[in-house]
Amino acid sequence: MAELAAVRAIVDEFASAAQLPADERARLHVVLDELVTNLAKYGYPAGATGFAEIELSREGDSLVLEFSDGGAPFDPFQAQPPLLEGGAGERDVGGLGLHLIRSLADSLSYDGSGGRNRLRFVRHLAGRRL
Repeated sequence: MAELAAVRAIVDEFASAAQLPADERARLHVVLDELVTNLAKYGYPAGATGFAEIELSREGDSLVLEFSDGGAPFDPFQAQPPLLEGGAGERDVGGLGLHLIRSLADSLSYDGSGGRNRLRFVRHLAGRRL
């Protein structure tokens, strides 16, 4: 969590270099904020430190984010989708960040081999109002 500000600065630098519009930059911030926060909360035992590798690229008309960490294995496709109906008191806590990431991705894949979690997030920019 201590590095979240640095991650945001890297996103801003990448977004400028990749000529991403402000709304796509904001979406990228949301996705990375969720990934880093979830890793810090659930990926490592309390008091332990860890790290993540983040790779950002623009491949043609697609934005690609690859997030890799050595935290506890977690396959987002095995997680139950959150209950979206009803009031806050009727729903379980958690799961909304992952739901948000899924809703922003055009393609999302996970690989848990080699003792690392690897999430690949792809968002197609072509055809979207930029």
